[in-house]
Amino acid sequence: MFDRLIDARDTVLQQFRRTSKLAKSRVTSGHSRRSFRMERLESRCVLDSTVVFSEIMYHPRDTTLHPTDSNESLEWIEIHNLMSIDMDLSGWRVDGIDYAFAPGSIIPADAYWVIAKSPADFAAVSGIADALGPYDGQLSNSGERLQLVNNSERVMDEVTYDDRGAWPLGADGSGASLAKHAPNLASATAESWLASRQLGGTPGRANSVTSEPIAAGTLAFREVAGANDAQFQIELQNLSDETLASGAFRITSSDGLHGDTLLTVAIAPTQRLVVAEQQLGYRPARGERLFLLDDAGHLLDAVEINTATVARLEPPDPQVDPLQDPWYTATESTFGAANRIDLESDIVINEIMYHAPGVASIPAVPPTYELTTLLSMTGEQTWRYRDVSTGLAENWYDEAHVIGNDGWKSGVTPIGYDRDQLPLELATTLPSPATVFPPIRTYYFETEFEIDSDQLESAGTLLLSHYLDDGAVFYLNGSELARVNLPAGTITNQTLASSVNNATVSEPIELASDQLRIGTNRFAVEVHQDSVSSPDIVFAAELSWGREVMPGTAAQPFRESPEEWLEFFNRSPSRAIDVSGWQIQAGIEYTFPSGTIIQPQGYLVVANDPAQFANGNQIPSAVLGPFSGSLSNRSDMIRLVDSRGNLADEVQYFDGGRWSDRADGGGSSLELRDALAANERPESWAASAKNGAPQWQTISYQGIAQPDGTTNGVTSRYQEFIMGLLDSGEFLIDDISIVEAPSGAAIERVQNGSFDGDELGAEPEHWRIQGTHHGQVVVDPLNPENHVLHVAATGVMEDRFNHAEATFADGAAIQLGQEYLISFRAMWLSGSNQLTTRLYFNRVAKTHQLDRSTSVGTPGARNSQAIENAGPTISKLSHHPAVPDAEQPVEVVAHAADPQSVGRLLLSYSVQEGDWQHLEMQSNGRGEYRGEIPGQAAATTVQFYVTAIDGWAASSQFPSDGAGSRALYRVQDGRASQRGLHNFRIVMTPSDLTRLHSRTNILSNDRIGATVIYDESEVFYDVGVRLKGSNAGRGDNTYVGFNVQFDPMQLFRGVHDSVAIDRSGRSSPTPNTQDEILIKHIANHAGDIPMMYDDLVYVVTNNRVLNRTALLMMARYGDEFLDSQYDNGSAGTTFRLDIAYVPNSTVGNNPEGTKLATPYSHPTPTKDLQDLGDDVELYRTHLLIRNNRAADDYGRMIELSKAMSVRGADQVAAVASIIDLDQWARVFALQSLTGAADTYTQGELHHNIQFYVRPED
Repeated sequence: MFDRLIDARDTVLQQFRRTSKLAKSRVTSGHSRRSFRMERLESRCVLDSTVVFSEIMYHPRDTTLHPTDSNESLEWIEIHNLMSIDMDLSGWRVDGIDYAFAPGSIIPADAYWVIAKSPADFAAVSGIADALGPYDGQLSNSGERLQLVNNSERVMDEVTYDDRGAWPLGADGSGASLAKHAPNLASATAESWLASRQLGGTPGRANSVTSEPIAAGTLAFREVAGANDAQFQIELQNLSDETLASGAFRITSSDGLHGDTLLTVAIAPTQRLVVAEQQLGYRPARGERLFLLDDAGHLLDAVEINTATVARLEPPDPQVDPLQDPWYTATESTFGAANRIDLESDIVINEIMYHAPGVASIPAVPPTYELTTLLSMTGEQTWRYRDVSTGLAENWYDEAHVIGNDGWKSGVTPIGYDRDQLPLELATTLPSPATVFPPIRTYYFETEFEIDSDQLESAGTLLLSHYLDDGAVFYLNGSELARVNLPAGTITNQTLASSVNNATVSEPIELASDQLRIGTNRFAVEVHQDSVSSPDIVFAAELSWGREVMPGTAAQPFRESPEEWLEFFNRSPSRAIDVSGWQIQAGIEYTFPSGTIIQPQGYLVVANDPAQFANGNQIPSAVLGPFSGSLSNRSDMIRLVDSRGNLADEVQYFDGGRWSDRADGGGSSLELRDALAANERPESWAASAKNGAPQWQTISYQGIAQPDGTTNGVTSRYQEFIMGLLDSGEFLIDDISIVEAPSGAAIERVQNGSFDGDELGAEPEHWRIQGTHHGQVVVDPLNPENHVLHVAATGVMEDRFNHAEATFADGAAIQLGQEYLISFRAMWLSGSNQLTTRLYFNRVAKTHQLDRSTSVGTPGARNSQAIENAGPTISKLSHHPAVPDAEQPVEVVAHAADPQSVGRLLLSYSVQEGDWQHLEMQSNGRGEYRGEIPGQAAATTVQFYVTAIDGWAASSQFPSDGAGSRALYRVQDGRASQRGLHNFRIVMTPSDLTRLHSRTNILSNDRIGATVIYDESEVFYDVGVRLKGSNAGRGDNTYVGFNVQFDPMQLFRGVHDSVAIDRSGRSSPTPNTQDEILIKHIANHAGDIPMMYDDLVYVVTNNRVLNRTALLMMARYGDEFLDSQYDNGSAGTTFRLDIAYVPNSTVGNNPEGTKLATPYSHPTPTKDLQDLGDDVELYRTHLLIRNNRAADDYGRMIELSKAMSVRGADQVAAVASIIDLDQWARVFALQSLTGAADTYTQGELHHNIQFYVRPED
């Protein structure tokens, strides 16, 4: 295959040599619009975490250089290298300003670089002489999008800053910079940024900004008059416990024409100071910003002048930084007294439908014909055939041939030779092609049939069905009728066909009947082999004509549902609330019309398409809308703002982690469980229950167990029925039946398909439900006397392990060439509804769309998950220090809130999985609770969780699974690296670590709970860990790697919901090192090669054997990479070409035992990009779909596979119309240059490559 691809590539590259250079440029002419190629990204937020923006001075204030002029020459941008390795920025640029990095720009590990508008002016005010620059353009004071773009046009980081909304106001004109308050935060998120505390910022070094308020001397704005108020005034309040000295604070304005106002009075603790317009010295205009500074040049607070008076909520919280304390429109002015802000808190966001389940693809249905057979594929039809090494002339079909002359013989179809069992038994057997020398490339067949005038007059559509191995040209009365698996152009007796796996009966091909004639019609066929070493030859054909009695229907592709809606609930038991003029803001925009009133305990739905919503949902009240914008399928903010502009409610949802992923296209909405609970917390929400009455669906299909083209028997090693979901989800199944030879002996092969004798709650007998799939026997929801199997999948099924399987009864083997009838009853519950069933390894396979309700959620009605009291909501769990020293106590902090008041919090902890100990936590009176775990011995693992109990005795836990969750720390074990690498510590309980590496579990992709501690300081609780790689790597502690999944509410480095820890480096010159990173540096420096940026880390686990350097693989080729490289990239689909790893044995060599990962075998020959027909199931086990599994669209990959199988000169055009040959050539050149052995282009095992289909392809 590689040779054919290289030949095709070389030919096309020669054709395009004037427009393509392998070293740098791309092929742009001669390709169709649908080819695979790299493309610039439009606006994206999900990027990478290598070199990032860390500080921005977009509105400088220093007037020492330009007392009266603009200070734009003092603008600067700071970038930070988050990596443990140096990063080559040659050819990178910053968009938004015009700056390109020069060749040789290498930013050291963990370094900060400044790019200045004017390096000379910047040096004059900062003393920093090595800033990069200058750049063209100017940073906008009202917001700007900045992008860091690499030399392959990939957006590596992006920030669209602003001076409104959640963005820090203090950075716009005070002289403070916009700075990240922690280095590993996402640049795109406003909450990652604060105004620098120190005027001028901290260019070229780590940011000193913090989300904590200044400890002493805190003074804050509390109330500020509006521009339209008759009298302008400002109220400040001393929030500290000490008297603030006169002259220690000043107020300044964003308007450079206004001077500073020094506060010349002492301010006692809690005292409010009102500054009138006369004392201020000017009347600020609407939109002007005022800043509060101390005498050390620290920015303490900021406010923007509105049309009306703005104020802050009472009482002030000393734990909240004034710069982050939100402003509200005051109900009335109360300068010098407690603020009055009337907020409506009884209207809550109660249900969210952000990603309705898509509409499944529908295969094409061919027309139905009333058939008249002209030539039968089987029966008494006699054919003349020629199986001689010497071929015939190109026009051989112009005349009939005589049996006995020139090697012509006669026989009945099917005619041929094949060692495998076939769907149709051969009636005439030929000699094995392998025994004929010289080998036969082309076999010839001909026969005649009669038609009278009446038949011809009534002839309808001519239909041809064939049964071939490998390709053929069909001729009728001396004219070509059709060709199959052969190139266009002239066909000779030397032309080779595209390969097929084994002969199968084709669907009928519709042809014109104008070549038929009255009397004798001669039908001639030449069958071509795919190579001179082909071991088989098969031929049969059937001609019919038919009158269409029912038209066919075209295929319908998978379609995402456009349905989106929000439900609001009035939780007041007695008050109708007028929401006229209220607004939905942030992710979507909508203004409630005048007269909109929500009745007590009433609901209101706002939909993106009210008419469409009404068609699928019956609710008693009117539906409002449409709203503008669209809710993200990943995460979005929804803000409800009252008519004064004050926040009434706010929810940011996510598509997984602590939020249910069943609402992400899995057939559920997000429902608020307790309308009185804090709905900003994910534990307050749940996926809606299934709508409608439960209903069983009966599924039945038949198929023949076909040979799969392998020759070493590996794929026939096990005799099993296999089933599983294509993504996470749940279903019930019952009455599973596998009948062998249903039209003959009708032998039942499945063991225990009814589950009636199994214990409730247990895994059924004779079944192995493993890895990502879990199963237990439950009661039939429609028949309490019946037992059924409940299957829950946490991830995609695979061929090796992650599925449910059952061995055939009585030691029976799967009979190749035999027909099987597979049937069962199923009931979809949630998540994916794509259920695949097959016989081992991949025979008689089919994917079924389980029926699910088209009505999702409970809009306009009580939530299906509603409860009266969910208990307290717990947040901000942390422990300090992250990695304690031996015998050092550890403080645990948590926050809790509850509408029924919080009674108490208990801290539970367990040492080395010992008995649980429980401690009372102490409250500070403001919702914060602290408890202390006693010091423990070195290298001890401690697990903990918190339980909160409210005033009505309802309780909750955090993490929510309590003892089943994994908030952990490990007492200092001295194993962290001190060599400048980032430490990546994975903390697991001893039993979890043992299970992770168990011989019977290492192939599992089900995740086990853990805590990750990054750089011994940043803590990620309750992450999910699994092993990564193939059987070979997972079974060897020297090379085993990890895949770690993070909560989307706390992404790794602010960007990644999962990362891979790769320890597989094993080159002979440098064993156990990560030299693969050198290849990636080469590719990234060359550019225009889709390549990852990996970091080096030191992985630390409880097991000393596993601790060493590793590659930290971040974006990989997931959504982050795709969205940063391609337009709408994650909407495209990636496929990984892999080889099968078939275990050689099971536990105890019992056919019903769990398979052991090693030793293993590969089927030969391995599958490649090759034509296996139109059945997607034949591609599923070697072309592994990596994303967009709901669409399950293999169409373009099947087209590519077929194109790769085209023979001769036509292969070039076929392949070039689908792929970007230049980009492929660059990847292959890299692999050849670097000599990496375990790749697609090296050796016989063609794998370890991914293919990407763009959304528009």
